[in-house]
Amino acid sequence: MNEQFDFRALLIKLQDSLSDDDRRRLHFLVGDVIPRQIRDDPSLSGTLNLLESLFDQQRINEQDFDYLIYAFGGLRCYDAVKRLKEHQRYHKRQHEDETILSESAKDDAQDKMSVINFSRVMSSDIPKAHESITIENKPVIINQQNSQNSSHVPEIPIKSEEKLLNVYLKNIKQMTKSRLTIFQLVLFILNIIDLLLIKVGFLHGNGFGGDSFNDAEDCSLTFNDRLIGITASWSTDKLECITFTYSNGKSKQHGRTIYPSVGHTYEFELNSNEYIDGVTVYTGIRWIVNRFKPNGTFLVVGLRFHTNQGRQSELFGSSNGTENDEYLPNHTLGYVRGQAFAYINALQFIWYKETSRTASAILPTY
Repeated sequence: MNEQFDFRALLIKLQDSLSDDDRRRLHFLVGDVIPRQIRDDPSLSGTLNLLESLFDQQRINEQDFDYLIYAFGGLRCYDAVKRLKEHQRYHKRQHEDETILSESAKDDAQDKMSVINFSRVMSSDIPKAHESITIENKPVIINQQNSQNSSHVPEIPIKSEEKLLNVYLKNIKQMTKSRLTIFQLVLFILNIIDLLLIKVGFLHGNGFGGDSFNDAEDCSLTFNDRLIGITASWSTDKLECITFTYSNGKSKQHGRTIYPSVGHTYEFELNSNEYIDGVTVYTGIRWIVNRFKPNGTFLVVGLRFHTNQGRQSELFGSSNGTENDEYLPNHTLGYVRGQAFAYINALQFIWYKETSRTASAILPTY
């Protein structure tokens, strides 16, 4: 089955959760973009015609249906909003998994082209104290005297999720001299994430707009660093820019940086033993200059941060949108990644458990 089929099947299932009054309100809400005869028919058949009209106008499709999420949010049909967002996250993860598997398949193809000349390993020309095995034209030195006690994986800086996978996969292959199965590969990834005690939050907003950013990489964060302050600026109905400041003295601003039309600016500083353990996020459609989204752009319009000491920040931006709470007890907000340009298109919070941290470890980016 393709994505469009799955999406249309979901839209049919959503009809079961809509009352007659919900349908009337939906037809009224989008009445300015649908034909009059559809607007005046709030039956099941009329609502399906309404959705078909939105497809025809390219206001929604199987990959971009933020318009529909915002509409159901305005109607307070939160069950429909939840199911649409779950569908959105599922298919995004599916695309990411397909990319990883594709890269893994390429690695396997490269492995088949590699030749290990064991005759050289057994050659009398090689000193007995050391053996040299060539894999993909890269020598790996194994010390016979120490190999019985331990195996050493080279420490390599991690820059991205795909590099994390490729680096460790190659090292494991070199040590075991055998390719991993997909099942072993999945277990390995899960063990790495569990070991690092990192949890990736939901993607709030539109992950396809703006330029991507990652504070862990941009600010060279380590496990010993922490978020110590947040500064935000906003106008009446939307968040315009936000700056996250970290304990290593570095900070990063996201959103509008030139000629901001802001009416409010607020700074929220954390105490020495205080950390953020929850965030309330407001998302909604705003009519901004965007030639790719003439019918409105789905943005992060408001934020409020909560701490382990019971404090909360002022509302940064507007609460006029769909509200989502992300709260992880015994976890602290490690850093932020997302999409932004003139405004905040999307935010994703990366959390890690409050345990002892290794000061010298480079914080892996996800």
